[in-house]
Amino acid sequence: MKKSIYISIPKKPGTAECDQHRTISLMGHLTKVLLRILMKRMRNEILPEISETQFRFMADKGTRNTIFALKTFLERSIEVQKDLYLCLIDYSKAFDNIRHSDLFDILTGLYIDGKELRVLRNILGTGDSH
Repeated sequence: MKKSIYISIPKKPGTAECDQHRTISLMGHLTKVLLRILMKRMRNEILPEISETQFRFMADKGTRNTIFALKTFLERSIEVQKDLYLCLIDYSKAFDNIRHSDLFDILTGLYIDGKELRVLRNILGTGDSH
């Protein structure tokens, strides 16, 4: 279950530059099922920590909801004749650079069950240092 096959997929066709590739892990079906179970079990502890303004990765708050909210803000700012300032942050590489030690420190701080953390550490291959 701990074994995954890593493949590199180009972000742009025909590119030879390493930073223009995304590495993904192909894992077995059993591992995917186990990760889904872990995610559902941890969700109740994690949800209170997520802001109401968080879009994506949340039920009923996908891309369409984000676009609708942005459109509503823009229309309202025009209606009341006020400037609207937006700050868009590119998180394109955020998930390519996760430090697992920090992730586990955060999950431990959220009082995630130790058994679940051990299983997750073993799946990710980070060992069981806690």
